[in-house]
Amino acid sequence: MTSLWPHKKKLRRVTSSRESGRRSRIWKKKQIEDQQFQVSHLRNNKTPMSEKLLALFESNQQVMEHNAQLKEKVASLQVIVSSSFAPLRSNGMGEAAVDVGSGSSGTKSEGTGTLNL
Repeated sequence: MTSLWPHKKKLRRVTSSRESGRRSRIWKKKQIEDQQFQVSHLRNNKTPMSEKLLALFESNQQVMEHNAQLKEKVASLQVIVSSSFAPLRSNGMGEAAVDVGSGSSGTKSEGTGTLNL
């Protein structure tokens, strides 16, 4: 009976090792399948996201160009307004103060539009 004991112990170790290897292969296969699914999902989302990013860049460029045009118009209007009131100042009519209602935050603000002479 003592001679069978080491054999049973070895057989149990071999069986346990095989079962552990089987579980490890199953786990590894599942990991690979999950990663393949993630790769597929990311590849499917890449094209629409790239197109959206390109559209946002183009939109941003258009907004920046429009903003530059508006800044040029503001500058030219400031020159016109200041040159329009220059004769009044030189005639002694007093100092002209103009509220054009522009805000520096880039948001639409409503000014009074009044002219104080």
